[in-house]
Amino acid sequence: MKPDAIVRYVRDLTDTNGKLSLPGGRGFEILNTVIETFKSVNNFETNDVLPQDLISDLMKRWLTATRSISVSSPEFSNTVLHWADYKRLGLIGPDGAAVIENVQQLAQKVFATDTPPSFDNLVVFTDRQKFPAAKQDGAPNKALKALLKKKRKQGKLNRKRSR
Repeated sequence: MKPDAIVRYVRDLTDTNGKLSLPGGRGFEILNTVIETFKSVNNFETNDVLPQDLISDLMKRWLTATRSISVSSPEFSNTVLHWADYKRLGLIGPDGAAVIENVQQLAQKVFATDTPPSFDNLVVFTDRQKFPAAKQDGAPNKALKALLKKKRKQGKLNRKRSR
């Protein structure tokens, strides 16, 4: 690539705080955090490039530990089950966003030993650690309040009509 193309690419992916914000959503955030935690646990430098076989072993270990079903199961590719497991482990908050602090703690637990812990052991670990939930905006907006008021009124009418 030409230098001006690289500069344009970095400029497009930099947020207002000067940090790199790559597209990809919560899955990308989780996997990026897992890889960075793996590097720190195994004393790699932050700029080290990991070989492909090491990345595939890392991913197999992570997925074996954080999924309730086995890798060979046909349901393994079901994304709903995948995110349900992540939510059960506290990696995703109630708002659907990744909770990076929880991902770091869980990744340290998975990569700290030679054998990966089972999903059940990780569930017990997260329950004991009482992972902090993601912050939510607790105040409902006006539209939601109006909708609830309308539903309550409809419920009262239905009770009067014996429906």
